[in-house]
Amino acid sequence: MKSTKNIKIPDNVEKILWVRPDSVGDAVLAASMLSPVRKRFGEAEIHVVCQAHLYDFYAACPYVTKTIGFDQQKLLDFSHYREELATLLGVQNYDLSLNSVYSPTFITDFLHSNNGAQIKIDYKTVVKNSPVDQLEIKRHGNFIRSLGCLVTEDLSPLVWIPHHVETFAEKIFKKNNLKTSNTIVLAAGVQFSPRLYDHYCEALESLCKEEDLTVIVVGTERDRLVISNNLRNFTGKVVDLVGKTSILEMAAIIKKSRMLVGADSAAAHIACAVETP
Repeated sequence: MKSTKNIKIPDNVEKILWVRPDSVGDAVLAASMLSPVRKRFGEAEIHVVCQAHLYDFYAACPYVTKTIGFDQQKLLDFSHYREELATLLGVQNYDLSLNSVYSPTFITDFLHSNNGAQIKIDYKTVVKNSPVDQLEIKRHGNFIRSLGCLVTEDLSPLVWIPHHVETFAEKIFKKNNLKTSNTIVLAAGVQFSPRLYDHYCEALESLCKEEDLTVIVVGTERDRLVISNNLRNFTGKVVDLVGKTSILEMAAIIKKSRMLVGADSAAAHIACAVETP
């Protein structure tokens, strides 16, 4: 059984640092905590420190006042970069630092320990005996309940897509004569190599021919090889957006599509958030 320990938090919290230096998929899973945190702390500013490529993701959140992005590799490699980042965080005069990451890393610990906040709260300080196999989304609920947040329903993956980003997706669909019913998104890129798979398009070939479907391929340039391997013998219609979309633009494309095909990746978490199969 897990148990939570409520921490005594002053009523006059004015500025909070939300420490989330993890990946896109983890950010999507964690995003729904921010609304209860906003309600719990009223008018307090909520700042997020995250990897630079997630800046726009958090900047789109209506509950976030300020987003501070950092370069993960520089933080790992250069002491002067760490010192500069710690100074940047320290001058913000945070009242409270919240680290909801269940499995912390050097980066998580560094950011949480070196931000100058008067009170620092991390997951394992306030949630005891959490089952190792517990769903991440359940852990998030446990964490914010320990802060005194009211959680009336299960948390779920979440992404905020601004109107101008929705418009971007609409233009892509219009330019390529696409409709939701005849569009599939392929996201073959993965963070960890054991999840690589080169044969998604073999499975899609007959379906795409039978139903006249178009495959939109998405991802970053580092995904180019696995995507090329998948497309090598594919004869169906393809729209190549690899390296051409931001995280939010990819989310808008996935939202407008019939379904997503791919591995357990950022795109899969986003598909859950926008309710695309």
